[in-house]
Amino acid sequence: DYYEAYARNFPCENERDTQDEIRRLLKSQVGDWDISIIRHGEKIIAGYHTKLINISEYGVFSVAEYLWSDKAARGTGLGKLLYERTIRARKDQGSVGHFGEIRDVEMLPVEEMINDKRAGTTADKRIGFWKKQRRLVLDAPWLQPPLHASGKEVDYLMLTLSPLDD
Repeated sequence: DYYEAYARNFPCENERDTQDEIRRLLKSQVGDWDISIIRHGEKIIAGYHTKLINISEYGVFSVAEYLWSDKAARGTGLGKLLYERTIRARKDQGSVGHFGEIRDVEMLPVEEMINDKRAGTTADKRIGFWKKQRRLVLDAPWLQPPLHASGKEVDYLMLTLSPLDD
């Protein structure tokens, strides 16, 4: 059920993991992977993949993979709620910062802009959402490598860091 909802919200195969890969990551002993969800009845309407990593002398960080909510739930605050609860849990587990990829609204391919428009997502809405999360954009090139054998790299993302500890 989760993968079906997640795939609907990440229609670009290059931006999403395969179902087998998600299953492998959750069972893996490498990192602390977790998927937080929100349900409406039996239906999963929002989700967020994160993991904890220890970066030697810098401490423990949370790394985000995917934050999504169903089209009908967008604009209701569920994404914000899921983000805040997940980040609070990761902070309670010792994370001092939260890394995440976001779409660079200036570099999106035309087909992704069309998908955003169909979903009612605008560049201003994206930027406003990220600002509320206190995301700081890292001024460094960012290229997501292929997520699976048949995938392609994604070159329209930016890496961000949200401080969790003053």
